[in-house]
Amino acid sequence: MSAHDAGDSGILPPGMITPVQEQLLAIIYGPREEAAALFADWDANVDMTAMDDGCYRLYPLLYQRLRDVAPDHPFLGRLKGMFRRSYYRNNLLFGWACEILRRFRAEGIECIFLKGAALVQSTTMSAGFRPMADVDLLVRPADARRAMAVADARFRPVLDDPLLGDLHLELRHGYSVMDENRLEIDLHWRLAGTWAAGPDPDRPFWDTAERFELFGIPALTLAPTELLYHGIVHGIPRNPVPTIRWISDSLDILALEEERIDWQRLVDLAGRQEQRIVVRTALAYLRRKFSAPVPDFVLAALAVPYGPAEYATFALRARSWGAAVRIEEVRALLPGYLAIAAERLPGRRRIAFLPDDLATPAMRAWVRSLGLDLICEHAPQSPTGAAVRAAVLASSAWRQRFERSLDGLFRCDFQHVAQGSPPAQVYVSIRPAGDGKWAMRAFDTSLADWPTGAVVFRCNAAMAFLHPGILGVDDVLPTPMLSGWTGFPDAVPRLA
Repeated sequence: MSAHDAGDSGILPPGMITPVQEQLLAIIYGPREEAAALFADWDANVDMTAMDDGCYRLYPLLYQRLRDVAPDHPFLGRLKGMFRRSYYRNNLLFGWACEILRRFRAEGIECIFLKGAALVQSTTMSAGFRPMADVDLLVRPADARRAMAVADARFRPVLDDPLLGDLHLELRHGYSVMDENRLEIDLHWRLAGTWAAGPDPDRPFWDTAERFELFGIPALTLAPTELLYHGIVHGIPRNPVPTIRWISDSLDILALEEERIDWQRLVDLAGRQEQRIVVRTALAYLRRKFSAPVPDFVLAALAVPYGPAEYATFALRARSWGAAVRIEEVRALLPGYLAIAAERLPGRRRIAFLPDDLATPAMRAWVRSLGLDLICEHAPQSPTGAAVRAAVLASSAWRQRFERSLDGLFRCDFQHVAQGSPPAQVYVSIRPAGDGKWAMRAFDTSLADWPTGAVVFRCNAAMAFLHPGILGVDDVLPTPMLSGWTGFPDAVPRLA
């Protein structure tokens, strides 16, 4: 389904919601007079004790509805228990958030409450009706390093490491901290997203933030318009289990704060941050399915011609986490990512990590024209992958390592192979995988050294592409041991 199709039809792209989830939402948010019949039909066809997490998180809201329309249902007691548990845990989370607020205030760090915490604290909703795994807080990018260290002193060594600090602060939008009871705070410093362009893309959230008190401590929360916008933009992308809480949050915001929504401001925000497809798709769905009070002019204003980058961003976020990236998406987004990375991490080498199905001759030439180095990984079922596997199995060097359970990096020379077959030189990492099995990953590269600290744009999966890595920090390449390979490529032994 295209972006225009989704927005025009009010139907979410495949995989973003299941029929069971949609039926549950209809019970909770549909007309009250229809709820009893809808629930009876739903209850007859599902096992309420074996639902996905998206449904479980709505059970306190289901309890609120069933108290009125099915007060004698045998599951109501369990739903009440879930409501009470949510209320208790959320107040523990708010207590932990108060401690973080005190630390931040002592250091002069401002923060804004987001998502569920903002919804509960800025409206009349009971904390029990909105289960939360964590409390989300926004700080300014300039305060991110201090905020992480103040929130959790264990981050100080991480932040003192220049590579780890750069990865977390410059190439991510946030990070999580926990207390000794595993109560979690999600710290954000780029609410507009890792790749939001401009000098201060989060400024609209700060300019309209509203004051409140959390257990007597002054704090800030998103205004209703920004709360609705952020809930949609953050919530609608695909997850392994469809995340439907953005739907319930949006409907609750509109029910409780409809008169305070500045629709033109929401349209302007979506345009400025190139999230018009996402916002229009979500609002059209909410209006079509749940009669949400979305004005006509809003959908019309969001239905403008979209640029390639906006299309590509929506396509990636609407796809499953491990889904492939397409060449046109890389071409649409990578130049912008490179410009932002160069601004935040000036002077760093940049590497494009492509799967072999994307690494066409034209794509390789385009990557080089951008000033990037290239690493191409070859799938096991590809001609190169099969040739490498055959070479490994015939190798005496590999057999010696196999007998000693040692991993290794080898060079395969394929100069004798006809053109159109494997590249002239391919490297293969071989690692024990347990139970007498081995994992092999083959790649070719334009690198003449191994540049620790380089920014790696991983084009091998949708979510990986949106979250680049830094060479030497995490397993962003075919083998983590390469992060410290100082003799590459001359010291790499030939596979023989």
